[in-house]
Amino acid sequence: SLLNDGKASTQFLADNLTKELVDHIKKSLPYLTEQIQTGLVNVQRELKNYDQGPPLEVEKMGPFLSEIIMEFSDQINELSRTGHSKDRNIHALIHPVFKNWDNYLRSTEESFTTKVTEMIDKYNEMHRGRELLTFSDFCEFESVIKDHVAALQEPAMATLKHVREIVQNIFKEVCKLSFDQYPPMRYIVSKMINDIQSKQEAKVEKRIKEFIDMEQLVFTQDKVLQRKLDNSDVPQKAMMDTDTNVYDDENKIFNSKGCALLDTRNLVPDKLVLYYEVVYQRLTDYVPMLIILFMLKDAAKILRHQMLELRNEADVVKLLSEDSDRGRRRADLKQRLERLTQAQEMISNRL
Repeated sequence: SLLNDGKASTQFLADNLTKELVDHIKKSLPYLTEQIQTGLVNVQRELKNYDQGPPLEVEKMGPFLSEIIMEFSDQINELSRTGHSKDRNIHALIHPVFKNWDNYLRSTEESFTTKVTEMIDKYNEMHRGRELLTFSDFCEFESVIKDHVAALQEPAMATLKHVREIVQNIFKEVCKLSFDQYPPMRYIVSKMINDIQSKQEAKVEKRIKEFIDMEQLVFTQDKVLQRKLDNSDVPQKAMMDTDTNVYDDENKIFNSKGCALLDTRNLVPDKLVLYYEVVYQRLTDYVPMLIILFMLKDAAKILRHQMLELRNEADVVKLLSEDSDRGRRRADLKQRLERLTQAQEMISNRL
């Protein structure tokens, strides 16, 4: 009987069912393998439509964060070093602003000359102090220069603010492209850029004010102004004979005799315009150099340093969190890819 032959026992039935199940699984493995392979291909293909996201494993998030921070810092460094980063050229945006500053300084030369000429024409009626008739007070002429230079402070500040806007926007554009998938990271770095630019702008404002204050001293080296005079028609207007002894032999600068010939009220506008050329040259270079140094070079250096600090103190999981549908979809696909890969490995080990 079946019972006597052991074919009705629990063990026999279990072994028989196990054998049938194993046979069935073996027959199904090629089909399962094909299904898994198809699933892998489909998931991998769909993943290509998404940007690379953060790793799912927490232990891998730290190195990943370091990598994207380094890529961002490299772009900022390249912008500050060469002005170029990928398809951006920050100097192409800044140069027109500095050219406008230069054009403005040049345009004020005419108004400056007009002011001085008007002062000379009405000196006795409006500007003469206790000096005797035919004498002139240099302080009166000096005040024209001071007032004119003081009025340049506002346009210089406007130039600063315009460049700040350009640099800040470019930095934030790099930030957005680098951390577009990670809103917490993008928010922190964007705020960091704003704060740095604000602090740097305050430093430049202080330096510009200091420089304008220095220009109130109305000073240049004798040799500098002498070169301007030598290259001008002022000596000819004074009917100066350069063959006579009007120079100091040692320094080739006008001596007392030469200065006396040029010390006439009618030549004041020409001489002050020559001095304004000196002021112009200092301002047209100094303001742009100051702005580039603080708003671009130093700002980039500070930003890179703060990015390193951010990495060291980071809540990695929070910084790399994604709240977009794309992020959630990518995470889901990565999990499916991992499960399918594990299944494929298990089947391969069984075959």
